Amino acid sequence: MSPLRLGIVLFSLTTVLSACGGGGGGSGMLAQPSPSPITYDTMVSEVSEILQSSDSLSMTDVFLAHPSIPQEVRIQTACGLGQCEAYFSDYKLVDISLSDFAFSDPTNDHRFFTGSGGVQMADIRGRDEEAGVTTDFKNLGGWLDYSAFAIEVYSIVSGVSSGVDLRGTVFGGAYSLGDATGTTPTFGNATWTGTMVGGDTSLTANRGNRIQGDATLYFDLSQLDIDVAFTNIRDIDVAFSNDNDDRARLSHENIVWENIPVTSGSFATGSDESSIEGRFYGPNHEEVGGIFEHNEIVGAFGAKR
Repeated sequence: MSPLRLGIVLFSLTTVLSACGGGGGGSGMLAQPSPSPITYDTMVSEVSEILQSSDSLSMTDVFLAHPSIPQEVRIQTACGLGQCEAYFSDYKLVDISLSDFAFSDPTNDHRFFTGSGGVQMADIRGRDEEAGVTTDFKNLGGWLDYSAFAIEVYSIVSGVSSGVDLRGTVFGGAYSLGDATGTTPTFGNATWTGTMVGGDTSLTANRGNRIQGDATLYFDLSQLDIDVAFTNIRDIDVAFSNDNDDRARLSHENIVWENIPVTSGSFATGSDESSIEGRFYGPNHEEVGGIFEHNEIVGAFGAKR
């Protein structure tokens, strides 16, 4: 298993092995992505350019579930200066920086499409095998001109470590990265539109399913605050099936934060499992992106003015 990818592995397989051992409305249905001119080479070229100018990396907590653990585990992640770390007990599970990113293998299943707000999107799926452990991954991400974001979810199909059967383990997280302005807009009120993605962390049959919706952010210059709304949110791993009843059941309520103070080009509010943080990207605040955790969903978003 290679280091971070855009369809990204945020931590090595030892993350799961250690944790398991130690822990015991909108416009309707999302349409299935249609063919688009985006290609693997396009993604590599454009995201590589974003990475070269990026100075900011933020990441949600790592979520982890295993059949032997009666509740979801959240492992807190701390980020700063383009680097993120997370510890389980005294074991460092995440130690990653912008320079560690690498792209998914071109032989994996890549589907490219355009998301809300014109965001270029990649749905990446594949399988890794390492040290006798087989892991399926499903990642969903997007990129603009100055920033990128994604949710990644991993499911262990088979494997045993230290006597622990790892089958059924699901883990993952989301991230946002880019060229942060570090300053607050001064040009007046403005709206950014784009796409949000997430992962279902609930201890249900839908655990690990990916979620997609629309993102709208409105900045009020007079109040120096921002409103964030995620709408038309659907579980895409069920929405792409043929079961219309499941499609109806697996829509999600809108997620809204209002009047979040903006300071030095960034904003944050909330704590524990209901929080959001974001920042403006690009020399003229052309984009805004970030990460969030809300109601058993962890995710990320990107939008442009």
